Amino acid sequence: MNRPINKRDSGSIRLDRSKPPKVFAVKDQRPVFFTPGFLVLVVFIIICSLTLISPLAMLTKTYARNAELNQELEVLQSDYEIAQIELAKWNDPNYLITQARESLGYVRKGEVKVSLIGDLDSILPAPDSTMTAQLDPPTKKSPLTWYQRLLESFS
Repeated sequence: MNRPINKRDSGSIRLDRSKPPKVFAVKDQRPVFFTPGFLVLVVFIIICSLTLISPLAMLTKTYARNAELNQELEVLQSDYEIAQIELAKWNDPNYLITQARESLGYVRKGEVKVSLIGDLDSILPAPDSTMTAQLDPPTKKSPLTWYQRLLESFS
């Protein structure tokens, strides 16, 4: 479909390149993203973030304090359990008697308390080899099993 180019034809392509095409100039050369709506949006986001920062900081402090208090609670609960065990000991009459004898030096009727002053090492003689030999009974060798005897025969 080759058609001859007619200058009067309105649908034809312009082949005259002597004149440059017209360029429309923009009056305002500011960037597109600084529109008033965008500035309002930025200010709104800044205000919202500033209002959320303080409660979030308080929330993180609250979580940290909660963790500290939980650790302190665990320590106090373990101390409470230890105190309950100690109280149960003191409710036992035998424990009371033992503590009165050991810490306060109480004795029952007819008993005599003897207190040694000084070191026991200075009073008692040092044990020698004859005393230890008398104290330690001789150890008997257990009978060897067949595989132990076999292993000893190789050495």
